Parts: sequence; structure tokens; C-alpha cells
Amino acid sequence: MKKIAILFMTVCIMMTVFSACKKETTLESIAVTTQPNNKKYFVGEDFDPTGMVVTATYSDKTTKPIAVTEVMLNYDFKTSGTNKIVTIIYEGKTTTVTGITVNSNFTGTGTSDKPFEIGTPEQLAKLAEMINMGHANYKDKYYKLTSDIDLSDYGASFNEGKGWIPIGKREEYSAYGFYGHFDGNNHKVSGLYINDSDLDYAGLFGRISGEGTVKNLGVDGEITGGNSVGGIAGGSSGSITNCYATVTVSGKDMDIGGVVGYVDGNMTNCYAAGAVSGDKYVGGVTGTVSGSVTNCHATGAVSGDNTVGGVAGWVLWGGSVNNCYSTGAVSGDMIVGGVAGFVTAFDIYNYGIVTNCYSTGAISGNSDVGGVAGWVFSFGRVTNCYSTGAISGDNAAGGVVGRLSGSIKNCYATGTVSGISGVGGMVGAFVQSYDGSGVVVNSGSITDCAALNQNIVRNVSSLETDFFHRIIGGANSGIPSNNVAWDGMQALGGITFGVGAHYNLDGADITAAEAKTAAFWTTTTATWEGWDTTVWDIANGRLPILRNVGGNQTDNNPPEHL
Repeated sequence: MKKIAILFMTVCIMMTVFSACKKETTLESIAVTTQPNNKKYFVGEDFDPTGMVVTATYSDKTTKPIAVTEVMLNYDFKTSGTNKIVTIIYEGKTTTVTGITVNSNFTGTGTSDKPFEIGTPEQLAKLAEMINMGHANYKDKYYKLTSDIDLSDYGASFNEGKGWIPIGKREEYSAYGFYGHFDGNNHKVSGLYINDSDLDYAGLFGRISGEGTVKNLGVDGEITGGNSVGGIAGGSSGSITNCYATVTVSGKDMDIGGVVGYVDGNMTNCYAAGAVSGDKYVGGVTGTVSGSVTNCHATGAVSGDNTVGGVAGWVLWGGSVNNCYSTGAVSGDMIVGGVAGFVTAFDIYNYGIVTNCYSTGAISGNSDVGGVAGWVFSFGRVTNCYSTGAISGDNAAGGVVGRLSGSIKNCYATGTVSGISGVGGMVGAFVQSYDGSGVVVNSGSITDCAALNQNIVRNVSSLETDFFHRIIGGANSGIPSNNVAWDGMQALGGITFGVGAHYNLDGADITAAEAKTAAFWTTTTATWEGWDTTVWDIANGRLPILRNVGGNQTDNNPPEHL
């Protein structure tokens, strides 16, 4: 037993000594033993550790690689430089990657006097990448094109066949919209291609947000998108000036426009020359406007199902379309107009307005079809406008407005209007507007207008003979006043007009000679208020044309039948 006790004590002593002599293994250093694959970057890009191996060395001389995570990295790629450093921190130890080059994406500093300059397709794509990633260094900077750009390399073979990725993301990610200032410098971006019917806010720019601006830019190409689709931008709450789009634009659903899909900012001096198609809220220049569209025009065909316009599909309350025109054919099912589809209002203080505009193309649809607007609702307004194209619709077809419960003033029309019921030289159907509880809120008005149409035509399929007149096809509301109609207008298809008077559905007679006399339009009488010559260019021998609007307004003026 004594020997066993001694042996036990000896073992214990030896274990204690061994334990005391054993040293704890600690981290002594870390080092980059294999360099990363990429050591060249652009300003604003993130460091990519792919290929890099960082090795830890311990106090017992053992080594092992460690996994590098983003929180271990410290670097600044916000400015350009030729020897940038990335510091790696791990358990209090550091090592570095040196010799990294960070190039500026663009020359310039991004200020108004030294904007970032963009001259290649790659640079434009890099701008889209930086904006869509939300890099603060690019958010509200100034940019300028230095040359025309061909985006063919970003077409059908790019992005899994979907093509170009727009600059600025959709509205849900408004922080990543384009807030900067882009000057196209009168250059053109050609070869734009987008083919993604699930993509909302599709265009060269996706969403121009806040104080963002785009100016002096042309775009050529083809776009197929979802909602909010346009040649320049899918949507804009900023400012777009002096731009054009020769782009074929189509959208799966709503807010489809030749230049911009949805405008809740302002757009000035822009035009679209491509065909535009969609489902609802479709326009040659913009699908929907709750801001302002001024001095713009569209020359391509526009087609859709519901709420289709040659310039704008839907003019919301607070929205305005001023000094604009369209020359292409406009077609749809319902609420179709040569300038605007639907002009609406919220109340007497908040209404949409179309003023100083005209259309020359053929306008066709089933219901609510007008040479200027399809439906002017409630307190919506149309003033100083005219149309010259043929109008055809089943119900509520008018030379200026298809269905009216708002107001029109100082307008005229010269094209033949045909339909089944509610067909008029100026207005198809004159109706009341109601609020949500069924209370009449507005009865509308039509004042100082001239129906100079060649014919009013009852289609052969019509069972009606009563709702065809020179001024208003049919009315259950409002009081027309001071309106005239050409005394040679023909009633075709088994219909007859009533005895005309300035206050009724057929208007007071006017001869062709009077219609081509300046004094008729400018002189105020008891039944006519002279038109504003600062708005209208009025001369003998032709009909009035609009000042400061543009287009070939003297072509076929006066029309052959006058």
C-alpha cells in the first residue's frame, strides 16, 4: 500500500509539472499569402476578395487559412488612386493588400462646372450600376455625354436576353432613383433594347426622382416592358427638357408613353416619333401626367384598350398638357382622344387641363372618342384646341370631345365624325358628373366653339336616329352657348339636323366664307366672345392656328370642303 501511495503521489507531481510547463497557443500574425484576383476597380465599387488567401500563424508555429468576411475589411474606394490599400483585421491582428488601382468611372468631378463625362457604352452602363446600387458618390451629381453612344452590346444578347438595365430603379426603391443631372449635350443614344414584360419603370432611365433632370438627349431603339414604360424614362418626378425618343414602346399594362410612362414632374420641348402600345393609360408622349407636359408632340401611331391619347393617356387632377400636338392615328376601345384620353378632376380646385393643343390624325374607338379628348370629366377643362382628323366611334363620338361633363371653350373641329349613337361635330355626349354619393357635382359647359366638320355620319348598324347633331350628339346636362356650325355640314345615314341656334345642339349657322374671315373669330358680339389673338394666329383665307405650338398647321388649311 505504501508503494502504491508513493506511486500515486509521483504521478500527480509529474502531471502538475507537465501542466505548468504547457503553454497556451495564441495567434501571432496574419498575412496575405495569395493575392486577390482583382486589383483594379472603379470609384464606388466594393472590394472583391475572390482568390485571396489570408493565413494565420500561431505561437506553436502552426498555420491555417482564415475565412475573410466583409466586416474584416477596411478600405476607401470613394476616390481614385494608384496605390490603394485594403486592411484586413482579424482578432486584433492586421495585414494589407497593396497595389490596388481605383480608376475614376468618368472624367470630371461631378459638379455643375465639371460634370462627369460619359463617352462610351461601358461608362453609361457603369452609371446605371452605380445608381442602382445606391452609391452616394453618384446620387445627385452632374453628368454630360461627350459623344453619341451605341448600346448594341447591351441588347438581345445581354442580361439573359432582356437587354439594357435602366438607370435608376423602380418607385419602391426610390432611394435608388436617378437624382442627378444628365445633359445629353445634343447627342443620341441608339440601339436601346429592353425586352422584359415583367419590368416596371422601363426606359433608358428607370425612374428620375426628386430634383433629377435630363435634358438635350435623343434615344433610339425598342422597348417592351410592364408598367411605366417610356423611351427616355419609365417615370419621372423630376424635369425632362429638350429630349426626343424615336423608340417603339410597348407595355403589358398601364402608364405607357413614347417619352415617359408616368410624369408627375415636368416635361418641356420633347417629342416621340415611334409607335406606342399598351393596355391602359397610353399616350404618344406620356401615359399619365399629374405634373405638366408643355411644348411636346408625338407623330407615331398610339394604340391601347382603355384611356388612350395622342399626347397623354390620362391627365390627372393637377396635371396639365399645354401647347402640344399629335399627328399619328390613335385607336383604342374606350376613352380615346387625339391629344388626351381622359381629363379628370378631384374637385373645383384640382382638375386636369388641356390647353392650346391640336391633333390631325384619325381617332377611332368604341366609346368616348374625341378629336382632342375622349372624356373630359367633372371640372376638367379643354380650352383653345382643335382637331382636323376623322373621328369614328360607336357611342359618344365628338369632333373635339367624346364625352363631356367638364368644360370646353374656344375650340373647333373639321373632320368627319361617325358613330352609332351620341355623335356630334364638337361633343358626342354632354352629361352630368356625380360624386360618390350620387350627387351632381358639375353639369359642364361648351362655349364659343365652332363645328366646321364636313359630315356627321350615322353608321348603318345604328338603331338610333335622334342623337346626331352639329354641336352635341346627345345631352342630359349643361347649357351650350355661343356656338356655331358650318351651314354646309352634311347629315348622312338617314339623320337630319334641327334648326340651329347658338344655345342648342346644332349651333348657329356660319358660312365657309365667314369661317375664313379673321374678323369673325376676333370680334365679340352678343353671341360670340372674340378669341385671344395672343393664343391664336388668325388671318383671312384660312382657319385659326395656334401660336407657339409648332407643326405644319397651315397644311390643308382651310380643308377642301370649306
